[in-house]
Amino acid sequence: MIELAPRHIRVNVLAPGATSTPGWHGLAPDEKTHQAMLDSVARTTPWGELGDPADVAAAALFLASDDARFVNGSELFADGGSAQI
Repeated sequence: MIELAPRHIRVNVLAPGATSTPGWHGLAPDEKTHQAMLDSVARTTPWGELGDPADVAAAALFLASDDARFVNGSELFADGGSAQI
């Protein structure tokens, strides 16, 4: 039997939801459509609003930190609960 030395490689996935970025806001061709998009997020996201880029960054920093050293093979949703409904 061949024994492999531990490599301590972690592979995780960060799955952000609708996040307030220029790209997201730029999807709407006009203010009416933009407001409809915001209303849709408010209705379909348990948190009730767009995520902030800092929310996604905090999740990424956690996964990259020593605090997550034993987290492996997981998918972390930073989506305000959208994936759970």
